[in-house]
Amino acid sequence: MSQKNTKLVRTKLKKKSKSNLSLFINNSKNKFKGNEQKQLQSLLQALNLHFKRHPFLIKKELTLYESIELPLKILNKNSREIITKFLMEFSDNSIIDFVPTLIKSIFSGEKEEIFSVTTRISVRLLFQLIFRLRYMIFQPQVVHELFNSLMHLERYDLLKMGVVDNLIWSFGQLVSVEPANCLKIWLIEFLPIISFEKTDKIILLKLYSFLELILQKLILNNMSEYHYKSLISPTLFEQLLRIYINEIYIKNNHEKIAKKLKKIFPLLVNISLFGDPESPRRYFIQLLSLLATSLIPLRTLVLDYISQCLERDFFCFQVWCKAYPLYIPQSNNLILHIMTESPKYKIDLKKCTELCKTFTKINKAILSGKFKQFLNKNQNQNQKSKQNFEKIFDNKFSKKDIKMATITFKAFRKKASKKRKKALLLLLLLSLALILLFLRNLFFDFIYFF
Repeated sequence: MSQKNTKLVRTKLKKKSKSNLSLFINNSKNKFKGNEQKQLQSLLQALNLHFKRHPFLIKKELTLYESIELPLKILNKNSREIITKFLMEFSDNSIIDFVPTLIKSIFSGEKEEIFSVTTRISVRLLFQLIFRLRYMIFQPQVVHELFNSLMHLERYDLLKMGVVDNLIWSFGQLVSVEPANCLKIWLIEFLPIISFEKTDKIILLKLYSFLELILQKLILNNMSEYHYKSLISPTLFEQLLRIYINEIYIKNNHEKIAKKLKKIFPLLVNISLFGDPESPRRYFIQLLSLLATSLIPLRTLVLDYISQCLERDFFCFQVWCKAYPLYIPQSNNLILHIMTESPKYKIDLKKCTELCKTFTKINKAILSGKFKQFLNKNQNQNQKSKQNFEKIFDNKFSKKDIKMATITFKAFRKKASKKRKKALLLLLLLSLALILLFLRNLFFDFIYFF
């Protein structure tokens, strides 16, 4: 058969499929009037028949996990428009009630191999269209409940390759329309799988690749469109940071995973820690608490991040000042880092010296046993934080840590004052040089005039 004839056959089939689909949808509307669940089931049957009648639409090399965009690509524009109009007529509750049957079909079809290729493609296609057209109703909590109920009932093994592939494909339908919600879902559903030690390396690589896709989509979109404040909480950021350090520096047994994480983690930091001007102050306490760790790579990375927070957000100094009595050894480490690495960062050293002065006063109050009186005088602390500090220092605190911190703060103040003196001396010498130059020019002008 010539190319022209095959084109004519295909165009005729497209017209027929359009008329068949529209007729089937109209018949189901009339037949199951008022019963939206049966209407949706009839649409699934229509799609199945559509692919059975036109098998050329399903390519031989088609694999369902090849892309998140499949099998939507194989449906022509006219058919998609008909189904879209039909799906937009249903209520939110009907759609949410129908989705579990689709999810169950997606998972059980792969597990038991009871479905044909056309049925599996029809189920996935309808699932794609519902998730992409009605994405506003699929908030992270709704999606979590849908999949969680299925996992609980069917007892699927989350560490099996086919189940993970199905999950990635299913959640991936939200990437193009709702990447922010997709990231939340990833953190709810996939982070526990990653944290599990027995997870297969290939599964880990797939999950990290999916996270990279979400983050890239988020960064490509305009940042003002999303509220990044609630995407990654400080506790989740700490969990991700520990996973990153564990994979890169401690385990270091899979090159591809290490490379993938090195790509992903800077994107995560940009979205969470430096997502907006107010982000650093929200993460500051969590980062400060991590400085107590014995892991040197983690401490080094945290010191760098926390120094950048002080550089970017001036309010971090206030947060630090309020929380200091709970994090005395950590504050000591941070001041030492600022003292040694100050040329790297544009941190306000004047503010640091003021803080050191305040910290020294707090240390004296703790050592002399007058910390409660100091708290009562301090108006910045609220009632809850006062109670917390009182409980901690009534029970335990290390005098050695406090004395070491006091020595560090005094050393920092001395170094800062020396720097200020040097800067003032240079300024004085520069001003003297300018005055001498001015007098010289004035003297020569005077001689020339006379």
